[in-house]
Amino acid sequence: MNPPHRSSSAHRSAVPAYRKWYFGAGGSPGRRGMEAAPEPDPLPFEAIRIHEERTVGPPSTPADGHSAHGTFTIPEGAEGKKLYGTCSLFLGVDDWGSLEVKDSGGNVVAQVDLKENPQTAGEQGGHKYHTGTGGAQLPSGTYSWEVSQTNIDYNPASGNTSICNYSIDVVPAEPGGRKEPEPCPCEGDTCDNSGGTPPSPSLARSGPEAGMESGALGNYSSAGCSVTAESTATLMYWSCNFGAFRGLGGLPAGRVELRAEQNVSGLESPSSLAYNHPLNSRLDVPEGGIAPEVRFNLVQGDRVIAMRCYTDGSVLPIGVDTSGGGRAALDTVEGQSCLRWVVEDGSQYLFSAETGTLLSYTTTDRQVISNASSYLDVRHAGDGSLRQIWNLWDGLLNVENVTSTGYVIALYTPGQITGTDGQGFYTVTGAPLKTFTLSLDAEEKFTITEQAPARQPYAVTWWNDGLAWNMRQGACSPRVKTRGR
Repeated sequence: MNPPHRSSSAHRSAVPAYRKWYFGAGGSPGRRGMEAAPEPDPLPFEAIRIHEERTVGPPSTPADGHSAHGTFTIPEGAEGKKLYGTCSLFLGVDDWGSLEVKDSGGNVVAQVDLKENPQTAGEQGGHKYHTGTGGAQLPSGTYSWEVSQTNIDYNPASGNTSICNYSIDVVPAEPGGRKEPEPCPCEGDTCDNSGGTPPSPSLARSGPEAGMESGALGNYSSAGCSVTAESTATLMYWSCNFGAFRGLGGLPAGRVELRAEQNVSGLESPSSLAYNHPLNSRLDVPEGGIAPEVRFNLVQGDRVIAMRCYTDGSVLPIGVDTSGGGRAALDTVEGQSCLRWVVEDGSQYLFSAETGTLLSYTTTDRQVISNASSYLDVRHAGDGSLRQIWNLWDGLLNVENVTSTGYVIALYTPGQITGTDGQGFYTVTGAPLKTFTLSLDAEEKFTITEQAPARQPYAVTWWNDGLAWNMRQGACSPRVKTRGR
């Protein structure tokens, strides 16, 4: 892989980079840009930025490896109040390296590990330029950091380049974002009524052919064939697959998800449903788009990564979901202001910085998908809740029969879709190939009942007794089991 491009310093524009990105080369904000940047609240401490880009060669030798270390301090607030900073790490090396941040006790609190790995090493034991990210939220205190990069003895030396690019950014943590739930404090994935039991696997079911067929129409759909239900002391979770992308290598299947941490309240409403798929990602940006000192959210299903654009043009996470396993950067693509989000697995998202719309997604095997609407269409009800998901291969997921105590998720094959109605929602014919009925009873117990033709209904019930989440599978079993079909 070629090393990251670095612009020449022979000619420097008088217009700051971020102004050219947002306002154009003239550097003068238009009316929309002015309206989009209200006066920000003062932040409790100055951002900490430690950046270095170092390239030697070709040629280069092992002696051109690099190491560096230092410290930084997150100050206390007034009267000794503890402050928090969101620490974002980036490391790019050729061949191997690591970046660590440690607290005053010597404990590693954030890191990027790109150390030597025989499984990914080349014939001579090296690795082309690769990158990684990491992050954490850190309280007031002094921290040490250390970066170490090794360069192999490559033959011929004329083809050997040593690269060590790294950055440590610590910005004041701000409210926002939504983090992954904390793991269960007891020893298993599943808790009983007392909140702690020996390990018990989650319920994960897959059909024998990973799909179902409608005999009347001859249409195939893999939707609803992988269903997961979990219960821990601190979490209830349910999901089912919907959205296949055959022939698009590296693009995962989608999942419809329900998650709760405190109680069952709200689970009876479709507003609790989330659809998790890369092509359903978006930016929630204010009117006028992203500008310096503007906050916004990157939304992926029920995951929210809060971010801020700073005056130097950098974009960094600020909320509870720190770096989210990726790195954001402003970009201009075909004259359009964009934000690029690069994930650790190599996939990339390109969003419009003005509207937040996903413009393209690059899979892990480098396929660029810029026509997502040809494969996936997610539609919402007037209240913003999930209403329908259309997928070229899996057909239609339809939320129907909504009442004050629940609703039905119905799955239809592609051939059952007949068109759209006056409101733009898809219309179907015939009975669904599978349904999930979600309901909340008077005893504050939440049940999802799965029903497919010629099969017995299958129910899972959750409730929270104030100490832990509990789950009952089927009619009377109080424990979670694994069931395959």
